Amino acid sequence: MENEISPLVKEQVLTLLGQTKKNIEEIEKLLRESKKGEESSFIKVLKEVVKKGGVVDKEVWKTIGNKQGYDSRGLGGFFKGDKPIMVSIAGDKRAITERGKRLLEQEDGEV
Repeated sequence: MENEISPLVKEQVLTLLGQTKKNIEEIEKLLRESKKGEESSFIKVLKEVVKKGGVVDKEVWKTIGNKQGYDSRGLGGFFKGDKPIMVSIAGDKRAITERGKRLLEQEDGEV
């Protein structure tokens, strides 16, 4: 049948839907925290990196993120886009970018 979707395409669609669901859950979490007047987990992650000097190794980065409820895919979001919040340096190091620092300054005047 010509209109059937291949198993590979179905698998890719399901993967994308799963990622979309995770993104929606993260957005909902941020909005809930914002309404409560709490710092978002996103901001807490950035503040922890800054507390440690702005650069952390890969394992410390994972630990910081996990404490705030991020998995590896969620932490990957900090590195995406034209102006990422975090960058990888020297292979196993993670550093906050100037954009990340500006976001913290906007949030509460820190950094």
